Order: sequence, then C-alpha cells, then structure tokens
Amino acid sequence: MKKSEHKIVVAFCQLLLEKQLDDISIKDLLNKAQSSRSSFYNYFANKENLINSTIHIALDQINQVLNKNLLLRKPITIEMLDQISENRDIFFPLVTAFPDFETIIKEYIKDVVTHSSIQDLYEKLETNYQMPSEFALNIYVKTIQEIIFTWIRKGFTEAPEEIADMIYQTVLI
Repeated sequence: MKKSEHKIVVAFCQLLLEKQLDDISIKDLLNKAQSSRSSFYNYFANKENLINSTIHIALDQINQVLNKNLLLRKPITIEMLDQISENRDIFFPLVTAFPDFETIIKEYIKDVVTHSSIQDLYEKLETNYQMPSEFALNIYVKTIQEIIFTWIRKGFTEAPEEIADMIYQTVLI
C-alpha cells in the first residue's frame, strides 16, 4: 500500500472512532488525512469503495500470513496476531466502531478454517465438542473471534503469544 493511500485509510479509521460511519464525509476524511481530493480519487472511487478497500487491506495482511501454512499451527497464529498488533491503527477502529465488522470477521475465520489443511476437521469438531460439526464449527469460530476482539478492544495489552495460548487452550481440535 502506498504511503498516501495508507494515510487516507488510517484517517478513515480514526474518524470511525469520532463519528458514525454515515456522518463521515469525504471532506472530513481529506482534512484528517491532510490529503487532496485528487489523491483520494487516485485510490478510491467513492466512500463505499474506501470502506471495502479498508476491510480488504486488513484481511489481505492476515491472508499473507495464514497462506504460509494452512495447518494453522501456533507459530502462524502468533505471526497473524503480530500483524494485527502492528496494524492496530486500522484494526482497533474497525473492531470497536465499524458496523458489521464482527460478522465479516466471523465469516472470514469460518472460511479460513474450512479451507485449511486441518485433516478430518469436521470429525474432530464433532468428537471434541460432542455435537454436530456445524454447531461445533460455529462455537470454534466464535471463540477465536471473541478472544481476538477482546484483545483488540482492551488495547492489545497481552502479547500475541499469550493470545495464541488462550486460543489453543480454548478451542478444541
């Protein structure tokens, strides 16, 4: 991501902490980013495109880490949490102030898990949670999401290694 694009995305995220999404104008955004209208439109077609791009940028950074090892082992989880922590200026506002981000992330985690290389995923879920896999998968995903979101909402007070330990002690596979 280019420096001026990053400035606009971060300014948008900062504004999310100050205003409701619908109340954020392009003018507010440009003032916050100390950027020009032409610079904004070089990267984004409109506010909706900025919103989608911001979410895409956040998830793309995570994807780059997770795609290294689809077994989702602890070192990859720690690296993913490091990535989230390093980009807290984007993730904190999205988690605390962006409507529907929780739903987006829940579906994202479910997609990552179901397309992972975990062998016999559904059988393991049924065995470990002692319920049908579709219920177990939802509990598994929601647990991971809640641990990460709580960590972010608290301001990243624990180290990524501690959060990874919490995840692997709590989820059953």
